[in-house]
Formats: sequence, structure tokens, C-alpha cells
Amino acid sequence: MTGAPFGNNPNPNKIKGGRWTVIRFFSVSVAFTIVWMTISSELGYYKLLYGPQVLLLMNIAYFLPSIPLLFVSSLCDGWLDRRYGVARTILARLLCGLGGCILIGMVYPFEPQSVRWLLGTVTVLGLMHGVAFSASYQMVSRFANKNTISLGLGCVGSGLIVLLLQLVLRLGPKPTRLQAKVMYEVVAGFVVLGFLASISLLLRHWNAIEAASAHKGEAAITTPLLQQEEGRSDQSSLVVAEQTTEVRHQRSISSTLINFSPLDPFATVSEGDNVFDGSIAIRGGRAELKRASTSFKDSFLQANRESRAGREPGAVSVRRTISSPSETLSVYPTLPAKGRGPVASAHTPPQSAAPGVASDQGAATRNRPPTIPEAGSPSRPATPVQPAGLQRQTSGDHGHLREVLAGIWPAMVALFLSGTVGILVFPYFTYCPSGGQFGELLPKVLFFARLFADVAGRTLPRIKRLAIRSPYLLLALGLTKACVCPVFFLYLKSGDSWHNDYLAVGYVVCLWALGGVINTNAYVVAPQCVAPQLKAGAAGLMALASQVAHCVGLGLAVLVAVLVFGGIEIA
Repeated sequence: MTGAPFGNNPNPNKIKGGRWTVIRFFSVSVAFTIVWMTISSELGYYKLLYGPQVLLLMNIAYFLPSIPLLFVSSLCDGWLDRRYGVARTILARLLCGLGGCILIGMVYPFEPQSVRWLLGTVTVLGLMHGVAFSASYQMVSRFANKNTISLGLGCVGSGLIVLLLQLVLRLGPKPTRLQAKVMYEVVAGFVVLGFLASISLLLRHWNAIEAASAHKGEAAITTPLLQQEEGRSDQSSLVVAEQTTEVRHQRSISSTLINFSPLDPFATVSEGDNVFDGSIAIRGGRAELKRASTSFKDSFLQANRESRAGREPGAVSVRRTISSPSETLSVYPTLPAKGRGPVASAHTPPQSAAPGVASDQGAATRNRPPTIPEAGSPSRPATPVQPAGLQRQTSGDHGHLREVLAGIWPAMVALFLSGTVGILVFPYFTYCPSGGQFGELLPKVLFFARLFADVAGRTLPRIKRLAIRSPYLLLALGLTKACVCPVFFLYLKSGDSWHNDYLAVGYVVCLWALGGVINTNAYVVAPQCVAPQLKAGAAGLMALASQVAHCVGLGLAVLVAVLVFGGIEIA
């Protein structure tokens, strides 16, 4: 259980890994997506058994139960990591999530053919998917960016594997019992491979994962660098550093879980900024795990020393310590002026006319070990004093939110419209009438056309000429996608003379390719519309808009089914 956390990695806080590490992360992603991809690809078969409304019910069963699970998980992450360790927590989640996916893949073809069994299985699968997803991304956040990209690309790979498997088995609109058994057992085999790959990764890099996640190791990335540079060592600084570490950890994991979407597997391919160094993981794409940089360079330290003389002594801002290293940093709590004694002097940065030059008295004070006075003494007030930086952060949160919204609202609205339309249209593939070209295979053709059109749309912005720089152009594209959405439902209700399978496939390809372009560019453009210290907030709001779009899309899909198609009940 060893692993080198540093090596030649330009970011010493992340495990580099080699070629086999990248392959194993790809296999892990295939493992927690391939079962759902296989079940949902048989939408034409389920339409024949249970009616066209079954796909909408499957999406609801798969998506909605995962929301409270991931919310609770984001709240409990910190406590579980502190109590049991990060590596053990990840191991337990992998055993539960991927183990559940293996079991479902193995027993699914032997289940009774009942819509209740189908929806119940899909619900459990969605929960297992969410558990495995959170564990996988919690683990890959400790590795270099190429591994994060590989984990996201595995979602694309699972769709390709399912398509090739069905072509090899010559699966028609009504698969035989033998074909179904062979297909799902092979799929379960892929999940087993991903399960073994994840356990291998965890055991091989166990110590490195724990070291990268320990509070002492994390604190060394932040405050102690400032202390070592200026010769300080005090208890209150360590407390603030520990709080900073915890906030940063919770922010990273929470944003990952909030951004999770079982209905949009390629959301993990390219979302937001890089975890540590701030670069885009996939150019023109969106990399998961949006966090701001916490690496403090010498220039940042020098800027900190130069600017500290001109600001209030003792100010501390946890938010700025996390989000913008180039901002003025201070880790000393503010004490009342009347109650400053020896400890207050030891905890207060020196004031001098020349920045970076300390007096002899200040140096002696810094070198003397601090003493802890009794509670209620003049140097230690009985009532805890909130750091001034935290007070400013609390009072300025609403202003920062307004500033972020003012900058990113066109990109955020475009992302919301794109996601809503995609989730609204997808469940109605089973309602699409065939003009005779594909017949009963039309829903499956639409499914895989959507799959590859989305991937193509997300990769188009890698071409510089197709990269969108203006948020208002993104908004125009989002409005265009929303305007052409009713065309699909008009087609569903039109006469037989208008039905043409190639026309339906072309519509789906254009709609999802446009959605891929919007989604990718929105996550790239949005952080560029705000100040550097507000990028983390912009990423969080974009993730929230994506999740709200999924919920609104499903709600609108149910409303359309009730008003236009007579409801979603299955006889």
C-alpha cells in the first residue's frame, strides 16, 4: 500500500500515477455507468412491454432518489473522513456502490418481467451509481488531471461498449432470453473489472491518499508556509489553518456531489476549472471537481508581507485564503485593543514603516513560546472573538453573490435552458412514431444518436474557431434550443405523412450537438466573467443551474405527459 504522491508532478499535492493508473480510472468510470447505459438503451423493448411512458418513469426513478443521498453524503463527508480516514471511507463506498452494480448486472436478466421490478431495480441502481460516483471522484481528486479526464471519458466508453456488444450479439428490438443473459453477464464482467481496478488503485496509493488528505498535510499547503517564511508559530494560526483546510475540503467534495447528474453522464467529462492549478482540464471542456488554487508561491508570500503593513492587523479571511492566494492573507485573529497582552502581541503581525522589516522587539516576541492565559483574563476574553475577516466575509456574501450573478447570468441561463430542453425531450424518444425506415429500432437509434452527438458537441469547442467567447452568444444559442424544442412535440402529434425516421434522427443529432457546445462553452466562459476570487462561486452557481435544469426538465416532462399524452400511469 504505497504510492508516491509527488514524483515529477508539477503539483506536489497530487499523485501523478502512470499509464496503468489512467487505464484503471477509465475502467472505474465504465463500471458505474455501463449497467444504466445497458438498461436504458433497451428503451424500445420496454416500450413494447409497458408503453411509451416507461422511459419517463425510469428517468424519474433513477434521478430523484440520488438527490437526497448525495446531499446527505456531502454533509457527512468531513465527519466520516475524520473518524475513519479518507481511504477507508472511499473503500467502503466502492464496496457498496460497485458491489451493488455488480449484483444488479448479474441478477437483472433473471428478474420477473414486471414494471415494478424494473423501476425498483433502476431506483437501487441510481443509488449505487451515486455512491460509486462520489467515491471515485473523491479518490481521483488526489491524482493528476489526466486521471480525472480518464474517469470522465469512461462514461463515453461505456456507451460505445454497450453498442458494440449489442452489434456482436445482433440484438434486435425484442432480445431473446439467451441474448439478454449473455449481454448482462458480460456487462457485469466489466463492472467486476472496474471494481478490481478501483481496489487496486486504493490499496496501491493508500498511504499517499491519507497523507494528501490529513489536516497537517493540508495545513502545510496554506498557513505554515507563511509562518515559516516569517518565523511564526502560534496556536491560533494553526486553528485558523485547520478551519481553512476543512472549508476547502468540504467545498471541493460538495461541489462535486452537487454537480452529479445520472441523466447526463458526460457532465463528468469537462466541468469548470482544474482542482489545484486553475487550468482547464480539457480545453474547451469542463472538468469535474471545481476548486480554487491553494498553492502559495513565493510571489504570493512577498505580496502578502508587503500589503500586510497597510491593512488592519489580525484580519483573516478564510474565503480569500482558499480562493485567491494573491489576495492579502493573514492568519492572526483580531483581539480587542484593551485586552492585548503578551499573547496578543505574539499573535499580532508586526507593524513597521518598511514592509517586511520587523523590529527587534517583534522578533523576540515571535521567538518566545506563547503562553495560554486563564479564561477571562485581560489577554484572553471569556467570550470568543470572531475574526474580523470572517465578519467581513459574512457581511459581504450577498454582495459577492450579486456580483457573480451579474457577470455569469447569460451563461447560466444558457446552461439552464440547454439542460432543461435535453431532459424534457429525452423521455419522449419512446413516443416518436416511425416512418418505416428503422421501425421498432427507432428509439434505440435515437438513443445512440443522442449519445454520440453530445460527445461531438462537447469536443467541437476544442477547435479555436468554434470556441465561444461571448456569454450573450451562448444565451442566444440557449434561446434557440428552447425555441426549437416544441418542434419535436409537434412532430409527435403530426400525421403519418410527416413522419420520417431520418428527419427525427437529424433533429436529435442537431439538438444534442448544440447542447454539447453550449454546455462546454458555458463552463469555460462563466469563470472568465467574474473576478478571480469569485470563480469558485461562479462554478458553484453553474453547477446549481445544471441541477435545477434537470429537476425542471423532469417536471415539465411529467406535465407534458399529463396534458398532452394522457398521463404516465402504466396499466
